[in-house]
Amino acid sequence: LHITQDDDAMLLRLLNASDEPQTATIKSDLLQIKSAAQCDLFGNVDETLNVRDGAVTFGLPPRRISVLKVTF
Repeated sequence: LHITQDDDAMLLRLLNASDEPQTATIKSDLLQIKSAAQCDLFGNVDETLNVRDGAVTFGLPPRRISVLKVTF
């Protein structure tokens, strides 16, 4: 978890240690997610993700670290 200084977003780094693709859903009962994007390891946006009902669901490739940039 890293909080960015330029846009008050959180960078979440998630590891899929398995040999199979996985699906992850990120949601908070305390904070409403406004936007989310998959990023490279430096926080540069690769793909904007859809947020529905304060949650974001996305795929995690096998044996990879995925970075999600979330704003509340």
